[in-house]
Amino acid sequence: MRADPVEPADPERRARRLAELSGLDPMAIWEWSAVERVSTGLTCASIELPVGRELLAAADRLAAR
Repeated sequence: MRADPVEPADPERRARRLAELSGLDPMAIWEWSAVERVSTGLTCASIELPVGRELLAAADRLAAR
């Protein structure tokens, strides 16, 4: 869920599908992806990689849902 800052058309559906495949809770997958985007985004931004800002923006979009 966190590898690409560009969200698929329906990220909630993706989280549910990953939950089905893994047997994990879809909310846990959703929350993990948000935390990982922030963590990776901050790391990338600190070394001035453009993807850092993209990941942080994606985390903002996820949090607004």
